[in-house]
Amino acid sequence: MTTATETNFNSVEHLTIENGYNIAKCSKYFPNVNELTVKYCESVPTWEWFTRKNICRILPLMQVTKLTIHVKYDMNWIMALLYIMPNIQTLKLINERSNSLDCLSFEDTKIFRFVSEQNKINNIILTHNYSLQKLQGFIDLCPQLQHLTIGISERCLYPAVRFLLSKKNQNQCQLSSLCVSGVDAISIEKLKSLLLSENLADEHMIIIVNDKFYLRWR
Repeated sequence: MTTATETNFNSVEHLTIENGYNIAKCSKYFPNVNELTVKYCESVPTWEWFTRKNICRILPLMQVTKLTIHVKYDMNWIMALLYIMPNIQTLKLINERSNSLDCLSFEDTKIFRFVSEQNKINNIILTHNYSLQKLQGFIDLCPQLQHLTIGISERCLYPAVRFLLSKKNQNQCQLSSLCVSGVDAISIEKLKSLLLSENLADEHMIIIVNDKFYLRWR
């Protein structure tokens, strides 16, 4: 007989973890979770709680297809999570704190190569503190990437867009759409001018919805 509490656990599809200690303390299992969010908590002293041994006790790792990280992260930890959850399709990184994320320095490591070969990520959302180097690393880490969303960055936005266009035009990535969120009239005109300067305006379709600038390859 299924109890009301068990039914509630079975209905959970999106699980949020705000404290690493909760993983070790949790005695419940959520069999239908397909989305995981990790949020920042000052009391978390280490990311050692987020291991296959600990997390698999509370949710089915192979079933998770969306991972949101709302935390000050480093690349080691991201790759460790992707290693144990190989069926992630959407990766969203929300980093409101200044923190370096040097993907390129990891490219010669075994775990980087393994994650790059096995992951199924086709959609990445970067909301804060991205850099050209970070984008380069994620393009290499996620060869199946098709959709990329980035926020406004006065320092990195236009070099990043130019880099992505170059990678696409050289057939070095599978990117089919780019979304820049938080745009205003000035940034929209700058993005259009960038496409014109690269003689690429006829190769893309531009769609503007509210504060989002969508660029789709024809």
